[in-house]
Amino acid sequence: EKRKAVVGEQGEEDHPGTGPYLPHRKDPPAMSTLEELKAALRDTLAARGSLGQIQARVRSEIFNALEETEDPKPPMSHENLVINELIREYLEYNNYKHTLSVLLPETGQPAERIDRTFLSQDLNLRDDAHARQIPL
Repeated sequence: EKRKAVVGEQGEEDHPGTGPYLPHRKDPPAMSTLEELKAALRDTLAARGSLGQIQARVRSEIFNALEETEDPKPPMSHENLVINELIREYLEYNNYKHTLSVLLPETGQPAERIDRTFLSQDLNLRDDAHARQIPL
């Protein structure tokens, strides 16, 4: 059945289901398959720099869901706390945000950073102005 365009108040033709006809509007090209849509979405998210963040968030949520079913972890030792903080400092220094977003919830490391001066004293390391430019 052929449908007629309806003329709206301002005289624009209104195409059923698509809204007012705007001759200057360019509709996006139609996706012929679901795979093409997935590829276009993946490319767009990657170009915006958000694909990795989304993937890291999904991995983090999966770890959190799995942890709920596991036995509770034993209390974190002082040594593990220090080691995890050194790893955190390394990941932040190298801008490995996605890895860090998985590390923190998985290890149970506190969200609050441990003071670098405390770490350097605990590890008996010299922490001068030159050393502060790189991770401990």
